[in-house]
Amino acid sequence: MKKALAITLLCCMLLAVCASCSAYTSTYSAVGFVHSNTSSKGVMNFYTFKGTMVFKLKCDGAEGRKLVYEARLESGNIRVSCDSGAGEETLFSVGADGNASGSLELHAKGTVYVIVRADEKCTNGDLSFTIE
Repeated sequence: MKKALAITLLCCMLLAVCASCSAYTSTYSAVGFVHSNTSSKGVMNFYTFKGTMVFKLKCDGAEGRKLVYEARLESGNIRVSCDSGAGEETLFSVGADGNASGSLELHAKGTVYVIVRADEKCTNGDLSFTIE
């Protein structure tokens, strides 16, 4: 009886842990790294960065909502993608001494993941993402 109860409790705990996991995970090494993530805005700036940073934003589904982005990078290469429920799609890339800005129209209510990836060491970068 105790064994069955312990197994049931373990299964419930495992299910709870798995249910709280995100589809994307941040893993990075950075120096001089500052970031902020609220429900409608994500910002990061760094001296050096390599890895993956994931921002989790919320879209209320109101008509005309869009994801507005700006980025600047001194050296390296960063790829940014977005997943608003329809699968991951490339948003933009920015390379050495590059800038990027623009917007993406959002059509559905729910979570919007913004995934920033740098396979090589990047320096002096600023990125911002806002749902307007």
